[in-house]
Amino acid sequence: SHVSEDEKQKETFNYKCSSCGVSPILKVIFMCIKCPQYQLCQLCEESIDHDHPLLKIRDAKHLDYKVRINANINGTLDAKVIDFPIRSFHAFPNESIVVLAKMQNVGTETWDKTTYLEQTSGEARQKEHDLLGSEVQPGKDSYAILQVKAPEQLGVYNVEAALKSPGTEETFGEKITFEVIVKDLQTLKGATDDEIMEQYIQVFGKKDLENFKAYIEQNRSKVENPYRLIESFPNPVEEKKEEERKEEEEKRREA
Repeated sequence: SHVSEDEKQKETFNYKCSSCGVSPILKVIFMCIKCPQYQLCQLCEESIDHDHPLLKIRDAKHLDYKVRINANINGTLDAKVIDFPIRSFHAFPNESIVVLAKMQNVGTETWDKTTYLEQTSGEARQKEHDLLGSEVQPGKDSYAILQVKAPEQLGVYNVEAALKSPGTEETFGEKITFEVIVKDLQTLKGATDDEIMEQYIQVFGKKDLENFKAYIEQNRSKVENPYRLIESFPNPVEEKKEEERKEEEEKRREA
């Protein structure tokens, strides 16, 4: 059916900047040639280094919105694990375990805010679905949480999980894999400082090891399962990345 110029302009001007959120983007718009739902306003394009080439359109009203909408429908969901340091969890029988992974959207479709990690295999039981809570644009990353309950029987159990989007039957993207080591209460409580540090080195290497030793001394009495000290200890690599990200944001505001 025929679409009037006014209707076409209204559809076109629904575009929202994928960085600052300004909507609608008027006049100059920069659109990613690979990510169907990624576009920037002129101000953000000057300060953001996107992974793919951007197409500059001098006047948004000339945008072929029909092509754009079709591209969005045919987008692909994909994910890559970019930070998942703790892959071995010591637990009591039936103990709850919280698994945290940093995932990057390497597809062409935005992840819905109700996307979550779904357990795909393993005898540990998923407790509930922890939603991402916000949309994740192509090229961006987000932390995803998986809560599982350790099996009742002692032993070592392998678990796999992947992202799942509402309305889709299958999970998508790279899977996270980890093991759950179920030990009895007495064995876990009797873990020595050396055993805990050995596990820490397997996860983080020897980075910040002296600080971790001090952290054990200060917090050992506060936890029933001493291996939880590794999970609660601030990740030195991730903290540095977060500091760099904040510094970069501050520079952008000042510019």
